[in-house]
Amino acid sequence: MGIIIYEFLIGVVPFLGETPEQLFANIISEEAEFPEGDEALPVEAESLIALLLEKNPNERLATVGGAQQVGFLLMLLLQLQLQLLLLLLLLYPTP
Repeated sequence: MGIIIYEFLIGVVPFLGETPEQLFANIISEEAEFPEGDEALPVEAESLIALLLEKNPNERLATVGGAQQVGFLLMLLLQLQLQLLLLLLLLYPTP
């Protein structure tokens, strides 16, 4: 799920590899890099993706060990929805 959200928001996948084996090794060992500056994601989005891409399964969101973070996930999703709504209102103001 984290890879899909990352690609949706950033436009590229977080891990690359010349071969399937190298790609798999990169997924296991490398950390995802997030854009900075003007292209930076909202803190909530970056936090959500980082929790979903966590290497330690006991701390990863959406696993049994990470289940205690569900409330945190819901809070992040609500904040992202509010930010999206505000962005839409700025881009398309009502007449």
